[in-house]
Amino acid sequence: KIEDICFYTEVINGNIFYKEEDKDMINNMSILKEKWDPLKDINLIAYLRSLLFCVKFVLHLIDDSRAGDDGENEEATLLECTVPSFDVVEMDDLIPISLNLCYGLILSKTLKRCYNDSKQYFICGNDVETLGSLLKELIHRLDAEQQSKVLSLSRQNCEKLGRQWSQTWSLIASDFLDMDLKLHSKALPNDMVLITEENNINIHYIRALRSDLLNNYVQDVEINVILDNLIKVYRLHSSDSYCRDLSSYNCKYLNFDSEVARLLTAVINLYPSEIDKCQNGWDFIMVSVASWINSISLTKSPTFYKEFVGFVVAVCDLYIHFVSYLINNERKSETYKEWKDVFLNDTCDAVGVAWEFMAQKTLNNNLNYLGLLHLKKLSETLCTNCQNQEIRGLQVNGNNFEAWLNMGRKFITSPSIPVQITAYNILLTVVPVLVQLDCACDENELRKLSCENIKTQFIETQNVVTTMLQDFSLGVSCSVAPFTDSYTYTLGYILVWSVLLEMCKHGDSQIRYIYTLWIKEMDLIVNIMESLLKLMPDSVLHFVESNLRKRQELFTEMPPLTFDGWESERLSNFCCWLYCDILRTLPAVARQWAAETDPKLLSLADKITSLYVSMALCTEEMKAIMNQQKGFDNMKVTTHPSVREVVAVYTVEESTTELIITLSANHPLTPPKVEIPKAMISSNQTRQWLMQLTIFLTHQNGSIWDGLLLWKSNLDKKFEGIEECYICFSILHNTSHQLPKLSCQTCKKKFHSFCLYKWFTTSNKSTCPICR
Repeated sequence: KIEDICFYTEVINGNIFYKEEDKDMINNMSILKEKWDPLKDINLIAYLRSLLFCVKFVLHLIDDSRAGDDGENEEATLLECTVPSFDVVEMDDLIPISLNLCYGLILSKTLKRCYNDSKQYFICGNDVETLGSLLKELIHRLDAEQQSKVLSLSRQNCEKLGRQWSQTWSLIASDFLDMDLKLHSKALPNDMVLITEENNINIHYIRALRSDLLNNYVQDVEINVILDNLIKVYRLHSSDSYCRDLSSYNCKYLNFDSEVARLLTAVINLYPSEIDKCQNGWDFIMVSVASWINSISLTKSPTFYKEFVGFVVAVCDLYIHFVSYLINNERKSETYKEWKDVFLNDTCDAVGVAWEFMAQKTLNNNLNYLGLLHLKKLSETLCTNCQNQEIRGLQVNGNNFEAWLNMGRKFITSPSIPVQITAYNILLTVVPVLVQLDCACDENELRKLSCENIKTQFIETQNVVTTMLQDFSLGVSCSVAPFTDSYTYTLGYILVWSVLLEMCKHGDSQIRYIYTLWIKEMDLIVNIMESLLKLMPDSVLHFVESNLRKRQELFTEMPPLTFDGWESERLSNFCCWLYCDILRTLPAVARQWAAETDPKLLSLADKITSLYVSMALCTEEMKAIMNQQKGFDNMKVTTHPSVREVVAVYTVEESTTELIITLSANHPLTPPKVEIPKAMISSNQTRQWLMQLTIFLTHQNGSIWDGLLLWKSNLDKKFEGIEECYICFSILHNTSHQLPKLSCQTCKKKFHSFCLYKWFTTSNKSTCPICR
């Protein structure tokens, strides 16, 4: 079973050529109503452990045989005494055994590489790497003649058995023996490289041509000619696979179209400039990609499922590389403009339809390895669309956002990690549209907010997580095992919260305020903060002094949202990052929670925030301030990160007023301290502005920079439109810092009271200096 799964996986990925005589017993999705485990039919850990036992035993036999040959009579252990000695002839019997062990290593590597989001991947741990090290040692212990026999036998198996024996030969020759060999020979004779007649094109030619392209056997000058002829012949003789249901499509045509897609992918990766020289090169690729993606979305029950999955994988790979190349290199070209204007929206919708059909099967059913490859490649393609800034803005709009929103929230609790991550990316893509719609709401219309659309997901995931954690005391870390319902709902809970925070980040201060009202009404912050503190790793909760910087990075760096590696540790790290992001995005909400929460819980949160989070957030605030202050002439801001202090100086003529904001050691759980040590206006007005700024920084979810803008705005309004005193020609008096308030009833000019008094006393005049 393991060999069949690995072989057909490599066939589907285009790494091994498929022979017609090879028949697979499984040719469907094998939908089963069981727990999520696509590789449940195999026991990879037992297979790996048996390989490890065998290679260790063979190593032991070799050591024992050589010890006997050397005539050494050392003290033997009980195990060594029970193993018979082998002479040289018997040693040769170990060569096929060693070769089969190397073949087993290739199978194990294939499973680990292609199914790194499966349960077996996590169970086997580092056993594959250990097996590789032991086998390399085993091959090195053979003498030169025996190593030559291993390579020779491996080559014979390549010719007789096919399958993954060529990979085994490459492993032994290149990785184990470090031989400088040319692992691939030229597949096509020189006179067969160019297509000269229409009947020359077939699947074997396309495979051989791709092999030569990948191994750099084809000259640049030949590639554009090859593509021109390929396009002409393909259009004339290929069966029509464009924009149609492929359920009854012949498996030979599916395999052929798959090879064409793989060849085009290789050309885009290695020789994209040659496509420009073709008459219709980019047009052919563009139309083929869009049409094939459409066909995939229309196909629900393919007769030849294995071949169809190979077609899906090949087309999706072509789509990913084609789109990436256009965006990175051809953004100003007519090809990119045509792709964006004509094909992009329909293709994105088709990818979504195909993905949703497969993702739906993960909610209540199980897939076999074919279905897993199918689903994973569609997930990768959809994530490519969602994560690319050029595409995501065009993929979702006011007309189709509801369909994408429903898709994302429905699958955020799928047991399949790739589906969950893809659903999260879909929801992030919809966020800008949702925030724009919410701008029309006010604090009295909380039920109309877009947050209500993910309310059900919040409640479902929150209930599961809080129930799971209710027996855990503070300071004790809960490690959630992967591939369990608890893991699925915990990850879903964190992802939904991350989406909500993104909505807060996209909105202005008013919409953030409305979102916080919704959060308070739903009483969400209490549950998430306590849950995160219980889900953090032991190293964080125990405040170990060593590796402090590494633990701080858990809070500041978001874990990679790849499909693999989602073990207990990554989930714990994700919780650390989300905790920091909540404090960053909703500092006022966190402060209110800190003021009302249980003292023991607050004590733990205070320690974690002070040690891991506060300094990073303070540094972010101060960097943002220094980057944004460049446009102001009358306000200068200085930051002092070491003492967590921000000093702003507002200048009018020669007078200045100074503002000092000091962030707390557990920022943002404790409000910032605000002082105005030097003012140039009345103390009452200064106190009023000081109170306003303090309230803003304490109760609003704005940044320190937002507070500085508020303070500057108040000062700007104060001095806006005020005429200077017509005696001292200044707005502010140089000693009293008063504004010109006394005005002449005749000319309406204003004067400082001190200046006017001095004018009266020194000039001995009692009339207006201007009117006079």
